[in-house]
Amino acid sequence: MKYIVGGGSYAVGLGDYLCLTALCRHLEDVEVHIHPKASEWLPLFKYIAKAEVVSPATHSLGYGPGHLATRLLRLYQLADKDPLPSIALCGHEIATARELLGQFNKPVAIGVNGSVHWKHRNELPTVEPWEEVVKQNAHRDFIQFGTGQNFTPVNGAKAAFVDMDIRDVAAMFCVIGTFVGISTGLEHLMVSVGGNTIVALPKDSPTYKREMWVYQSPRCQYVDFEDVPKIKV
Repeated sequence: MKYIVGGGSYAVGLGDYLCLTALCRHLEDVEVHIHPKASEWLPLFKYIAKAEVVSPATHSLGYGPGHLATRLLRLYQLADKDPLPSIALCGHEIATARELLGQFNKPVAIGVNGSVHWKHRNELPTVEPWEEVVKQNAHRDFIQFGTGQNFTPVNGAKAAFVDMDIRDVAAMFCVIGTFVGISTGLEHLMVSVGGNTIVALPKDSPTYKREMWVYQSPRCQYVDFEDVPKIKV
């Protein structure tokens, strides 16, 4: 039986589509329909599922409690399965990333910006707490990632990579292995390549429920905004 899964017109973020990779892992025959607004995420599904940009795209709506991926898995009576996202990289991609990152000392990926639409909710008022994290962990090189649409430089970061191809970022994350920052698609990307995350979460509100975005995994740690300066890596 073929399963058609996808994101609709308002679920077009990186995190939304990475949650679909859990379905690709646990269902045998999956086809992913990607909304045209999210076409940049098409490469995420290379090696793991057939995927194409379709308009109008199927929108998979999960239900019940738990993480968004768990809610999606529940549609197929798979709510007990591992909801962590997972993508596949080839050896060449990883080797290229390792060569690019060779100049850095124990690098850490940092992402302090996300969707412009949710900037008021998901981002800290200033980057000063993140700059304190960089300062307090000076034994490691922080590399900032983001998009030019919404990017606030963090003083002290050794380098910044902006608007990179998503598979190139994934390969770099695979080599780096640790992400600190806000609740954004980059967090899910690090988890999808087997890395660890420390993420600052906003409080629950009418537009945000922590339960929907928190992974129950020892690889994933979460802190409140006020505790960001205490982060150790």
